[in-house]
Amino acid sequence: MILPAIEARQLTKRYRLGSIGRQSLADEVAWIWARIRGRDADAAVGIIGRSRTRPAVHTALDGVSFQVAPGEAVGLIGHNGAGKSTLLKILSRITDPTSGEAFLRGRVGSLLEVGTGFHPDLTGRENIFMSGILLGMRRQEVKARFDEIVDFAGVEPFIDTPVKRYSSGMFVRLAFSVAAHLETEILLVDEVLAVGDLEFQRKCLGKMDSVARSGRTILFVSHNLASVRSLCSRGIVLRKGRIQFDGAAGDAVNAYMQSYAEDVSFGRYKAPPDSLGQRDAWIEEIWLERGAKETASCPSGEDLEVVFRYGARVEGLPIHVAFWICDELHQKLIQFGQRFRQPAGAPSQRRGSIRCRIPRIPLMPGRYKLHAALYLRGFLIDHAPDAFWFEIQPGDFFGDGLVLHAAETRVLVDQHWVVEE
Repeated sequence: MILPAIEARQLTKRYRLGSIGRQSLADEVAWIWARIRGRDADAAVGIIGRSRTRPAVHTALDGVSFQVAPGEAVGLIGHNGAGKSTLLKILSRITDPTSGEAFLRGRVGSLLEVGTGFHPDLTGRENIFMSGILLGMRRQEVKARFDEIVDFAGVEPFIDTPVKRYSSGMFVRLAFSVAAHLETEILLVDEVLAVGDLEFQRKCLGKMDSVARSGRTILFVSHNLASVRSLCSRGIVLRKGRIQFDGAAGDAVNAYMQSYAEDVSFGRYKAPPDSLGQRDAWIEEIWLERGAKETASCPSGEDLEVVFRYGARVEGLPIHVAFWICDELHQKLIQFGQRFRQPAGAPSQRRGSIRCRIPRIPLMPGRYKLHAALYLRGFLIDHAPDAFWFEIQPGDFFGDGLVLHAAETRVLVDQHWVVEE
């Protein structure tokens, strides 16, 4: 009988919310001594204003149970705050569960936070060996992989320089390279494939793909759903600390997208009231219009308008509005942007609207998501991530009488054909 490489049994993790005043042995002794003397123990260690009733508790994980077979690559997906990182920290023995137990059978490598364990005063060479030993590798094993690690990270000229003199990109490239190349039986990965520049991100994805095919057990947390589909054979969806779905990676992504759509408004964005007027300029509302009427859908190939309502404190501000459209896998498809200057002589607290007309919207039928941002003097000042979903319906984009339906491609390009005899 082959035992699972990773096994979680009813894992539960609860955190008490609020300030914890007893953070040292001296605090603990002072707290106990105050209680013995009949004084206010909390006040003795500086805990002011904490409720005398039962403290608020946040349940990060609630009875999570699953198994991962040796050599299986499993993607762990879910909203922010769903409990993904907490689960990996428990499996990595960084924190203990409130109840339940976990078993990991094999040496474990963790890429939970790139660069953890690196000492700034040590050179890149010294940090490679130190990190390898911390990950449970023997010196000879690290030495055998040393050249490959340095070559992958692209820091060979600086390998004997203290890492505190590295750029941030060099630092994370080396840290990722160390953890990815050392031979551990189990690899826990938490959203680290977005490190470095675009070229290095491609290398990271390629390396993770080869690791997944090498027979090592992988538990992979990422918001890049396309990576989960390509790298993993199975997916687990966490929602509010519980397992919502466990099955094939493609089915897990679909289940996550369905639950994600339930949590995001459809067709309109409205900023929270407490966020208005807190900056020099801000986004108030965003919505779609078609034919001068508000809508949440549009046929492929027809005109669509995106309307922004904004507010500003100062007249004549150089404002830059940008928005981009993503597909259901969170992949950016199209980006739009425009700079404009608010009219001089406007009231001190001005509100206005700006429209962007997209002629013959070039998208295949499906569900899409709009993100928006507002820049002032080149700096991001307000944004509406995941503003809302909208629908593109089948339409005759090319004007040839053929109505386009869903396909693998997403973006359409206008084209002109000439048939010559």
